[in-house]
Amino acid sequence: MLLPCGAQPFVCLAILLVSSCQVWSIPTEASTCTEDGCWFTQLSAATEGSASYDDSVSLLQLRASAESSTRCSPYAGHQHGYMECGSNVPFCGVLTLELGTGGGVYQHTEPTVHGLWPQVCGDKSCYGDSKCRAPRDTSKPAVLYPCYEATDGSSKEQDQQLWFEQHEWRSHGMCAGVQDAADFFTQVCSLAGKTSRDDWSGPLKVMKAARVAGMDITETANQLQRSGYCVWTTSTHSQIELSACAGDDGIWKLADHSEFQSKCASKATRPETTSTTPSASGSCVRGQHGPPCQADSDCAGVTNCLRCARSGFCTDVPLS
Repeated sequence: MLLPCGAQPFVCLAILLVSSCQVWSIPTEASTCTEDGCWFTQLSAATEGSASYDDSVSLLQLRASAESSTRCSPYAGHQHGYMECGSNVPFCGVLTLELGTGGGVYQHTEPTVHGLWPQVCGDKSCYGDSKCRAPRDTSKPAVLYPCYEATDGSSKEQDQQLWFEQHEWRSHGMCAGVQDAADFFTQVCSLAGKTSRDDWSGPLKVMKAARVAGMDITETANQLQRSGYCVWTTSTHSQIELSACAGDDGIWKLADHSEFQSKCASKATRPETTSTTPSASGSCVRGQHGPPCQADSDCAGVTNCLRCARSGFCTDVPLS
């Protein structure tokens, strides 16, 4: 249902809030109502600070976000699917967000970030063909980034969140092609839309509005799709995975899987002279990275390896 804005923004708001069935009738195509902006300006000036203000604005933001011109591919077929980055695209993966309605540690008062996961093949599991390129600095994070901050401010929760950050860094950040932990988590928070405690933008803003509107995980995923944040799949614990890719520069972008090639393909003018894929034999081979490492001791005893290079991999090249 499309509501005429005109000069009656509060009439539009009243209809939206009174009739719940109209809240669900979010248009999938661009609306003919072109004055959504007037709702935010006038509503803020009149009622900001009231008890219902945040929820009311969230509902309006939800409706406005449905007018994105971006179109996403259907995601139903991606359930637990192998992700192919595409020709000449070095990195691809998912930004995993939690609606906050799961059980146990997945239950939160508001949507939050789980992490950015390059879809790589490992010894025990294989999620995709993304490259694994170690950071220049492998030091673990020592501070909490905005999208991982403790919600209650307690020292116990802060310690838990720091542990969780470090887990995400070890498990996923070390393969993301970034410079260091600061680069990785700054990108994660920016992609999710939470660069400060009070910032709600991007996909997290849509998810917050969807939760206020009472949407479940499937309805929220569909709303993200309509808003131009393309879903790869939904997963357990009320989580949604958005598709993302990165080029040789290690800068990650949210993108539909069909857009990986146009948004993240390597530049033809930057040919690689050394493979970024570790040697499959677990040894050092000329022209290829050896096994991942953090110190020279990690390379001791590995066939043909001399030291741990700054790339984060063992190498057979001696220091000059």
